[in-house]
Amino acid sequence: MASRRAFLKASAVLLGGMLMPTGSSAEGMLERRIPRTGEPTPAVGLGTWQAFDVSGNARGTAEAKDSA
Repeated sequence: MASRRAFLKASAVLLGGMLMPTGSSAEGMLERRIPRTGEPTPAVGLGTWQAFDVSGNARGTAEAKDSA
């Protein structure tokens, strides 16, 4: 037997799903162009914070500058 709390939670999830829009208003993937080549790339990416997260480490900072 389900508790009242579980029933209310499931009802809220179901109602939220029913209220969500069915389609996307975007016509395609959001892209930006690389200035030098004009090549399109996705505007949303994973980023590079982990690759260059070397603050406070002089050797790591030097290696990151060399690889960039």
